[in-house]
Amino acid sequence: MCLPLMLTNEGAILNRFFPADQVNFIQETCKKVSTIQTSSEDDGILMGEICLMVDLVLSVPELNNFCRTKLTDSISPGGVTLLRDLEELRVCVSERLRITPKMEAQQDAELRQLYQQNIRNREEVERLTEKLNKLVTETEQEIEGKKQLIKSQIEKITKIKKQCRDSV
Repeated sequence: MCLPLMLTNEGAILNRFFPADQVNFIQETCKKVSTIQTSSEDDGILMGEICLMVDLVLSVPELNNFCRTKLTDSISPGGVTLLRDLEELRVCVSERLRITPKMEAQQDAELRQLYQQNIRNREEVERLTEKLNKLVTETEQEIEGKKQLIKSQIEKITKIKKQCRDSV
C-alpha cells in the first residue's frame, strides 16, 4: 500500500533516507514480489529478503509512521489487525532465527547435564538424610543408655549414703 508510493519517482522518498545500494535492494525485492513466479526453494530466500526490506524501511521512524498512516487509511480494521499480527509474527520469527541449531543443541546438552546433576543431588540428599536419621537414632540410643547409667549410679549413691548413715 505505502510501498508503491515510496517507489515512485525512482524511489525519491527512499533516497532521502537510504544510500543508493539499499534503495536498489528495496526496489529489486519489490520487483521480485510483484512477479512472484519462484520455486519453493526460492520462497525462503525471497521471504528473507522481504523481511530484511521491511525491517530496513520500518527502521526509519518517518517511513514507519508514513506506512502505518497510509495502511490504516486504506485498509479495513481486519487488515490492520492482520498486519499487526504479522508484525508480531515477524518479531517471533526473528527471535527464533537468532537461536542457531548449535545454540539449541548446546542448551539441550546443558539442560540434560542439569537434569542429571539434579538426580545426583537428590540421591545425595536421600543418602545424607538416611545417614542423619541413623545418627539421630544412634544418638538417642546412646542418650537413653547414659540416662540408665546415670539412674543406676544415682541409685548406688543413694544406697551408699543410706549405708553410711546406718553405719554411723
